[in-house]
Amino acid sequence: MLELTFRGSAFRALSANVPKNDLPRVLRGLDTLCDDPLPDGRQKRKLKDGGGLFRCKVHGYRVMYVFDNAQVIVLDIRPREEGEQ
Repeated sequence: MLELTFRGSAFRALSANVPKNDLPRVLRGLDTLCDDPLPDGRQKRKLKDGGGLFRCKVHGYRVMYVFDNAQVIVLDIRPREEGEQ
């Protein structure tokens, strides 16, 4: 299992964009990301022209992240748009 870390701006986005009642579900979803960060084509995808940047859907939020052999680094967390859900 990889270590989960947040870039400072991602931690601020987490506290600003995710209501307290959704926070435990989102954090559990991020924990599962540490088990397998590779894209599956459904919930997790590699961004085109994003280099090593990936995104995943976690309970109504988009999470932008990168990973290596030791850690998953969360770069940003944003609410998904109404039309996408």
